[in-house]
Amino acid sequence: MSSKLKTLRSNLDSLRKRRSSVRLTTAYSGFLAAAIWVVFGCFLLDWALEMNGAQRVILMLISAYGLIYSFRRYAAPLLQSRESLFQTALLVEKTKGIDSDLIAALQFEEPGAEDWGSAELQDAVKDNVAEMSKGLDVFEGYSADDLGKRVAAFLVSGLLVGFLAVTYPGYTSAFLDRLLFGAELYPTNTTIEKIAIGGPDRMEDINVRTGKIDDSEAKPRNPRGPFGKPLRFQIECKQKQGDLPEKIKVEFDGTLEADLTLNDEDKDGVYVGELARLTEGLDFRIRAGDGVTHWFEIELIALPKVDVELASTDPDYARKKNTDADKFNNCTMLGGKGRNCETGNLQIEVKEGSRVDVALRSDKDLKQPEIEILKKRYKFVRRSEGDAKIWDLTVTDTPLAVVQKRLNYRISAEDTDGLHPEPTIEGIVQIESDKPPRVRASMVSRYVLPTAKPMIDIKVVDDYGFSKAKILVEVSRQKEEAEQEDPVVITLSEEQKASTSFKHRLACDLTPYELVKGDVVRLFVEVTDDRGDLQGESSKSEALSMQVTDLPGFLKSINELDERSVRQIDAIIEKELGIQGESK
Repeated sequence: MSSKLKTLRSNLDSLRKRRSSVRLTTAYSGFLAAAIWVVFGCFLLDWALEMNGAQRVILMLISAYGLIYSFRRYAAPLLQSRESLFQTALLVEKTKGIDSDLIAALQFEEPGAEDWGSAELQDAVKDNVAEMSKGLDVFEGYSADDLGKRVAAFLVSGLLVGFLAVTYPGYTSAFLDRLLFGAELYPTNTTIEKIAIGGPDRMEDINVRTGKIDDSEAKPRNPRGPFGKPLRFQIECKQKQGDLPEKIKVEFDGTLEADLTLNDEDKDGVYVGELARLTEGLDFRIRAGDGVTHWFEIELIALPKVDVELASTDPDYARKKNTDADKFNNCTMLGGKGRNCETGNLQIEVKEGSRVDVALRSDKDLKQPEIEILKKRYKFVRRSEGDAKIWDLTVTDTPLAVVQKRLNYRISAEDTDGLHPEPTIEGIVQIESDKPPRVRASMVSRYVLPTAKPMIDIKVVDDYGFSKAKILVEVSRQKEEAEQEDPVVITLSEEQKASTSFKHRLACDLTPYELVKGDVVRLFVEVTDDRGDLQGESSKSEALSMQVTDLPGFLKSINELDERSVRQIDAIIEKELGIQGESK
């Protein structure tokens, strides 16, 4: 069906499309201008505040909110607006001051309009509007002032920021890298070219951008410093214009350490300084003139923690008497060895002749631990049990194999970082007291005949047992110096040897010594205890002194002994009677 309003419809459709393009251009021009200034503001804040990664994340979130707000403020209202052909016609009517004939004519050409009323009237309206549209300029009076303002703002903003970006490409590339959370730094007049950290013997170079030590054989790692040791800094700087600063600073974050000032003594751009003692991990950055690095981390190399276990095994002679000697101990490294073991106790008391086993456990790998005893060094051997860092002293010819005296020892343990545990591992192996035998001997008479066999009563006590006993004989002939005679061996039974005390009575035959009247005989009972393979300890009783006499002299001594005994008995009776009298 041919349309009488074809020309009008074409003009109105062109106006609608133009208005749509203007709205679209206006919307995005305003939003992009705002976005340019949001991004430029991010750059200014990042550059001025030297933001770290976390701060940049917050800045990005705030910037994202700013972009969303700018879109909703400048673009969204225009993009949501849609115009139909009738709305465009209505706008033309208002602009031209035309009655509603345009809208009516367009509606009369809609399908089903023939049922709305008089067909003659509809044709008259359409003919009238068709005739009028031949001279109607629908674009007259249309204004796009907002488009010009926003496009101008966008172009000015883009040209200004673009000019700055091209003029300062270093800042641009650094900002773009930092937007992607890279480690690029903004250009400065003072540039930090090289950073080295370490001790007196070894310095390690770290990457100025990442703060890591680049190792071709392993992944990059943080610089490290040993506990309690000095930490040396060596920084190399360059200056684009002017002179280098005399001093630069190492700033520490979150610690009690004061900032470290580095000096350039040779005026060659290399600054050196030292932190006296490293006690914990540190975060640091270098500030040189207007140049500054990121915050980097120094990891603390902890000292090795070395636990020592000592376990003693009693000698056989002591194990027979000590029923607890066969019980296993509860130590984790030396469990089942010896009877006395306590982790971390560097002092142990053992019986003479005991064996002492030693084991170490470390939380770090050790190079070659050693123990020093009596100025000799013995090496430990690492066990091959999984990942357990345990070392045993497997050498069998050490003084600890058979302890015979008090021993001082020192253990040297150096880890793979060259560090030693503090304090130095030193200890003592004490000898547990094993008293010599206690011997008592007695006899009845002090006067004997030359061929007598006086009876000697012996009582002996010891801690563990006995190995032998004998009677030592000294004879002084006619007031001459005493001479040693052959001793009299006392035969001990196995039961007596194994006991800790026994009593014995024996006759000592004096005939072999060819005594004569006037000689003096002194007897000593000597007993030696049992100490296994070691030399036993001996003890003597008090001297039993006897005067050699003839038969009349012996009888006289018996009478004197009887008289003395009677006097002692009378004195006892008188004392008893006196006590009773006083009580009455």
